[in-house]
Amino acid sequence: MDTTISGSGTLTPLSQDTLTAAGPVTLTGVNCAAGDTVGSGTVLATAEDAAGETVEYTAPYDCVVLEIPVAAGDELAAGEEVAMVMGTDGFTMGIAVDEQDIALIQVGQEAAFTIDAVEDGEVTGAISQVSYNGSSNGSATAYQITAQIDYVEGVYGLFSGTAASLDWTTALAAVLFCAVIGVAFGGYPAAKASRLQPIEALHTL
Repeated sequence: MDTTISGSGTLTPLSQDTLTAAGPVTLTGVNCAAGDTVGSGTVLATAEDAAGETVEYTAPYDCVVLEIPVAAGDELAAGEEVAMVMGTDGFTMGIAVDEQDIALIQVGQEAAFTIDAVEDGEVTGAISQVSYNGSSNGSATAYQITAQIDYVEGVYGLFSGTAASLDWTTALAAVLFCAVIGVAFGGYPAAKASRLQPIEALHTL
């Protein structure tokens, strides 16, 4: 059996960095645009420093270029942004679930997430953390879970406050399995012993 747990959360990339100028430079070339997917070590932009040396700004890992607000000829001061990149190693998402659902959730369980801003809607992931310290609003208690979600093509820029629902396919099945095991190895022997005299019941243990 399947059950659906819905909630809202914040989608955050596992890896994200801003590349900045270490000192005053003049940009001599920009090799990519926002939204481009590039491999680790790809030269995103080049510049010339005050000493006339060439400076290269490279992708620190496989990533998507979130923004590159510079153009050839721009003069940058130390600390100014050259580019912002997001890794393609996936995301984490925090989701609040209520007290009726928290018992169904365990670290490592796989689930399918529906993200409103993603065209296909559904992405895969797994629960990476469960907090049992709930917060109450007076009428209900909410618990925070964290999921790690696979990278989805075309979601650059869609990682802040994105609504999501969690389509659970394993948790309820696990609970039912545990219930069957409990009945088979606990309930049946207890029922059998209840039909015996006390001394006989002890001898069967």
